[in-house]
Amino acid sequence: MKWITERDTKTQLVHFRIYFNVGSSDDPVEQAGIANLMARSLLWGTKKKGQLEFNQEIERLGASLSVGAGYDRTVFSVTVLQENWLKFLALFREMLLEPAFSEDAIQRLKTLIQGEIQSQLQDPRYLVSRALTKKALGGTHYEAPPEGRVETLARISAAQVSEHYRKSIVSNECFVAMVAQQSYLDQTSALEQVLSSLPSGKANERSGPAFGVRGRKAVIVHKKEMSTTPVFFCVPGFADNDKDRLELEIGNFIFGGDFTSRLIRELRAKNGWTYGASSGFGSLMGRQASTSFYSIYTFPSSEFAHLAIPKALELFSDYRSKGLDAEEFEFAQSALTEGYALQVDSSGKRLAWKIREHVHGRPYLSFDQHKQAMKKITLESVNQVVAKRFSLNDSVVAVAGDETILKPLFEKEKFDSVEVLENV
Repeated sequence: MKWITERDTKTQLVHFRIYFNVGSSDDPVEQAGIANLMARSLLWGTKKKGQLEFNQEIERLGASLSVGAGYDRTVFSVTVLQENWLKFLALFREMLLEPAFSEDAIQRLKTLIQGEIQSQLQDPRYLVSRALTKKALGGTHYEAPPEGRVETLARISAAQVSEHYRKSIVSNECFVAMVAQQSYLDQTSALEQVLSSLPSGKANERSGPAFGVRGRKAVIVHKKEMSTTPVFFCVPGFADNDKDRLELEIGNFIFGGDFTSRLIRELRAKNGWTYGASSGFGSLMGRQASTSFYSIYTFPSSEFAHLAIPKALELFSDYRSKGLDAEEFEFAQSALTEGYALQVDSSGKRLAWKIREHVHGRPYLSFDQHKQAMKKITLESVNQVVAKRFSLNDSVVAVAGDETILKPLFEKEKFDSVEVLENV
């Protein structure tokens, strides 16, 4: 079992996370959302304790416990007073080995999650992210969101949740990350004994999300009378451990990764068309070991969408073809070099980097190591990487708004196809 640890000499708490190699990308198509349902249901009681008693016991120990499923992993996150560490492990063992998964609790939780999904579908950003992943990842295990869909959740039974848990939460497919004082890091055998009580199982094999669109595609979620028009523009992205990652991050900082970026200056400060604009590598699906997406997001006032969208596309084209100027490069290099100190200034942040290194292969660098690596980057190398690695040939734009206004806009921009959706 892999352990990733970080010593904290001042903390009075034990923090640990357990990562199991199962997520929504492993859900059967007809049971989309079962991993998330399984994870959340673990807090709804054990065979010995009901939901209220179980959660009250957690609070009595001065602890917090959350369980959630993402695309590729299910994560147990725990914080507990160090003097109650062993008492908490007894309760944690009960949850892992004797989950209730009662029919009544599962039904109530399903209803709750379905209500959350219906509420999210009123959020314009959620709508366009759903539309984009449906278009770019259609037919793959990453098409459905981790929370599933209302109709697929309705088909899942308590027995199926229990069976999914039995097959998925296994001792040989997990790793543990922990922050504590050294004396508690030396007591990991107690937690390892709990996890070793789980059955072993077969590893889940996956390649991760990969951009699946050829050509320039536009997707419109038809919604009338919206005050803003949320837009995601995506092209093929980069793995978290990409050899050109530092150059790409310097370029992105200037283009859309900072509040002083080109996107903000042009779309918001200069023209007042949008409330915000940004670009990045993990906005849609988080950081990935696979290529995933590079995305631009903005949400202009609907009256200015016909101006803001073409301008954003123009800015991206200019960024790719012309790169940065010397002043922009110097600013980004300095800001990212010095700002890295804030990414490694606590035990929790350093642990997060170690987890990232283990999961994605992105090297964890100390402040001095990162500073030396950044010194080797040049304006020429950044501009060469940006010009070489980005492509305008394959892209997706997803937008929510009035199709009668938006469809002619994308046709004018010469997109290969424009698809209109009533729902996602």
